Amino acid sequence: MGVILTIIRREFTDWWRDGRLRWLAGGCILLLLSVALLGWQSTIAVVDARSAAIEQETENFLNQGAKNPHAAAHFGQYAFRPTLLPAAIDPGVDAWMGKMVWLEAHRRNLAEFRPAEDGASHGQAVTLSVSWVLQYVVPLLLVIMGFAAVAGERDRGTLALLVAQGLRLQTLALGKGLAMSAAIFMLLIPVVAVVIALYALTPTAIDTHDAGTRLAWMSLGYLLYIVGFSGVVVCISMLSRSARTALFALLIFWVSVVVLIPRLATDSAAARHPLPAASDFWAAIKRGEGADVVSEIPEERAARLRESVAAELLARHGVGRIEDLPVNFTAVYLQRLEEADAPAFDHAYGKLWAAQENQRISRSIFGVLSPTISLREISMALAGTDPFALWHFGQAAEAHRRILVASLNGAQARDGAGRGFYVAPADTWQQMPRFVYEPPLVTAVISRHAVDFILLILWALIPMLAAWLIARRTRIAA
Repeated sequence: MGVILTIIRREFTDWWRDGRLRWLAGGCILLLLSVALLGWQSTIAVVDARSAAIEQETENFLNQGAKNPHAAAHFGQYAFRPTLLPAAIDPGVDAWMGKMVWLEAHRRNLAEFRPAEDGASHGQAVTLSVSWVLQYVVPLLLVIMGFAAVAGERDRGTLALLVAQGLRLQTLALGKGLAMSAAIFMLLIPVVAVVIALYALTPTAIDTHDAGTRLAWMSLGYLLYIVGFSGVVVCISMLSRSARTALFALLIFWVSVVVLIPRLATDSAAARHPLPAASDFWAAIKRGEGADVVSEIPEERAARLRESVAAELLARHGVGRIEDLPVNFTAVYLQRLEEADAPAFDHAYGKLWAAQENQRISRSIFGVLSPTISLREISMALAGTDPFALWHFGQAAEAHRRILVASLNGAQARDGAGRGFYVAPADTWQQMPRFVYEPPLVTAVISRHAVDFILLILWALIPMLAAWLIARRTRIAA
């Protein structure tokens, strides 16, 4: 243990003496601190805007005044997707995901307000974040710090001398790898301190749902990522004949694993599992695809359903006219129409989600070649900024929409019997259910990404084992 500590101290001394590495490390710290602050400010701004919008939307719905309940269902209201605290660390694809869903009768809407749409291209919506620095910049920093870890000793002729003095190559490799990992973790200490401080200053308006647990799992993922890269750097440095060769090989590895393969995985997933075109998506819903009755003319479906509901109610209550029913026929019919359309919505949105989930699985397979993919999937999921977060919220919003519309139609059916066009009193809307959303549990998120975590664990362990085997089989000429 004493030898390893000596190696670590020596590495830190050499890095400190190298002015280029000091400036690089300082720049990395400043970059991380800057993006941490920017991410927090951006998250707080979104949370504040959401809080104000919820307050205004609630006031608008409750103050509609006296009106027909089904008209109130068409008046509708917005459901707002919460922003979790870890989103300040990893914004993921949040810029391309809608922030709110418009809830109205007879229609399930896609989420609206995507910040990326404000730019001319996706590239303009991409912003720096702590996750981006950790996933892209930190591995490059490890390459620069460690490419000469063993190859540099060989170039200087000190490697044979160290081995001749009894230092095992396995011990040297372990010390070098631990030194690199420790250096990166020391760089992250100020960032962690800032994040903790910001967490303490976070207003209660932000959703801190399982924030501590989510951040802990995210930290584990990044820990495995950094340890694995440190091991790879040591392995390639040991295998290279010179420091220059090691640097060249590691740069190729970094570009391939961190940049090219993730892009290939994304493009391949999109090509293999394309999302349905918007025109086809809405056309399938209009036809009633997935429902009991499919027709190119929705009005025909509605007319047949109206006749069926009328016959059923007249027979059940033993009356000959709709006007004599003890319930409001229009409300009952409109609710049945709502229920009849639900399978078509479920079918279309189910196909959309299946395509997105298949894309995720397809990307995750490439995690065998690139740990960046596995880490990115885990990080976004825990931050609540991946497509699953939007899907989970959309399902909850749709469930509430159906309950709300059924409650409004029920009020009209119950209180509007025999009254023709029924106008409900102004206090009716206060009796309607409120939308309360609970994000998915951390356990559910982890279980969905168990394979990604396993790949990250293997990514951290395999380079260690490889470095040990390489060191054991390497013979140093005296």
